[in-house]
Amino acid sequence: MYREGHIGLGFLVYAPFAFAAAYYELHVACLLGAIGMQYWSHFPDIDLHISFLTHRGITHTFVTAIAAGSVTAGAGVALLETDVLPATLFTVEAVDMSAIGIVAGLGFLVGFLGVVSHILGELFTPMGVKPVWPLSDAKFSLNLFRAANKTANRVFESKSLCCRCCVCTRGRGKYWSVTGDLDATGTDSRES
Repeated sequence: MYREGHIGLGFLVYAPFAFAAAYYELHVACLLGAIGMQYWSHFPDIDLHISFLTHRGITHTFVTAIAAGSVTAGAGVALLETDVLPATLFTVEAVDMSAIGIVAGLGFLVGFLGVVSHILGELFTPMGVKPVWPLSDAKFSLNLFRAANKTANRVFESKSLCCRCCVCTRGRGKYWSVTGDLDATGTDSRES
């Protein structure tokens, strides 16, 4: 799969979590998660640019997914602790979670799911992947389409765009607008 396809698939995987973040009005978390997903969903192909790494080797495993999640969670907590990110942007009273818990959880989720979505994308191709290395050298492939298949890459990219548009509804039948919140009928919800 090409970069666009991997990023599109990453956003498809992230969409339910982005929707939940938008529902609880964690808009900054939703946006930062999307930025992280864009990075991590393509990260495993860094092995194409590092001579001593085998393509679809260690960077395409759950080991890397766990490492990516841990790095992202740690970076998020560090930014929170140094007041680069204000804690008030991540506090959800409705579910009684602290900002650190939300940032660490979302950070891990984004890093982990970004790499897992990449692995899933490679799973569709004939070349396959060995995602459970070092536990097993078993190679998995669904052999549905080649990585260079432009149609498949565009489908994932376009489907993710639809999901991103749905997330913008904030999960409450309201749409963001420049002048205020519009409900599902297009009426400014502040007028009612």
